[in-house]
Amino acid sequence: MAEHATLAHDHPGRYTDRLAALSDRLVLAGGAKSRGELPYRPAALLAERFGTELVHFPGGHTGLSTHPAELAELLRKVLSA
Repeated sequence: MAEHATLAHDHPGRYTDRLAALSDRLVLAGGAKSRGELPYRPAALLAERFGTELVHFPGGHTGLSTHPAELAELLRKVLSA
């Protein structure tokens, strides 16, 4: 049995302290058209909790498929900062 767990299937907040310690290296992001939807909320909550920016990528939850060029351009910019 695997000894690791994902945020979605584990106790809420179990990894928050570990993530907070890495928050200066995390890019928390969501789709611009997904605001308030389930896939968006964990990143938004963590960004608020850590006092970091939430990056809004083009499109919604599937922005990689619907806006690949724009998403790639922003991703390059964010990762090179």
